[in-house]
Amino acid sequence: MTSGKFFILDPDSTLHEGQAIFRYLPVTKKTADPSSRNCPCDKNDQTCPDLPVYVVIKPRAIDFYYHGIDPGTDNHVHICLLHLPLSSNLAIKDNLTSVLKSIYNQSYKLGDCYQIKYQYNELAYWNLHAFSADKFSKCKLKQPLNTASVISGIEDNISFCKLLLDFIFDFEHSPVFQNAPSYEEIEIHLKENYYFSAIAAKAQYYYDRESYREGKRDRDSRVIPASKLADSEIQWLNILRQKEASDHFRNDTSCS
Repeated sequence: MTSGKFFILDPDSTLHEGQAIFRYLPVTKKTADPSSRNCPCDKNDQTCPDLPVYVVIKPRAIDFYYHGIDPGTDNHVHICLLHLPLSSNLAIKDNLTSVLKSIYNQSYKLGDCYQIKYQYNELAYWNLHAFSADKFSKCKLKQPLNTASVISGIEDNISFCKLLLDFIFDFEHSPVFQNAPSYEEIEIHLKENYYFSAIAAKAQYYYDRESYREGKRDRDSRVIPASKLADSEIQWLNILRQKEASDHFRNDTSCS
């Protein structure tokens, strides 16, 4: 399968060379406005990518990029939004945990051509109550703003925390990232990291709990088995019982 809920495999990926690119589906072009001078796109323009945010999966890193147009030069720019470094031996070197903890209040202002669509009615990780969905409207911008480019509204900024939670959702719920040649190696590195595993376990538990509640309210919906909810609860409790929990979650303000 080449598509998940939030990411889709870019057909231009050079899988035979070990490079896999996945486009982020929620960030799309705004409806073209020929009268607008702020956006280089128009109805027939193919210069601006339809899906400008993408992730590149490599054996030692997962990098999220924004592909935009520099308004001053009209040149293409690829800006690294989020870099998740992976180590082959976490006991010796672990830079991933500090990155995961630092992204809670960060976001990036999209170019005038783009918007991010928040599907509040579709259950996912990012809009669970446990992750305080309303915080995504309060994120600090990673880049400074000048008054001429400020556009009010949550849909103009991409939250790094939401980006990460959407990545984890597809990582856990779809086979889309299995298209990456280094998938198995990446999976091992991610799940060896306590903090990443904690975020994933918490998200899965609260997702299963909410799905179970929705199933009880709506008999026509597919009811999640109680056994699955019990399994995810055990996994989350096991995370909390580990000795690392007190060190990582005391006064913590990250995604978890």
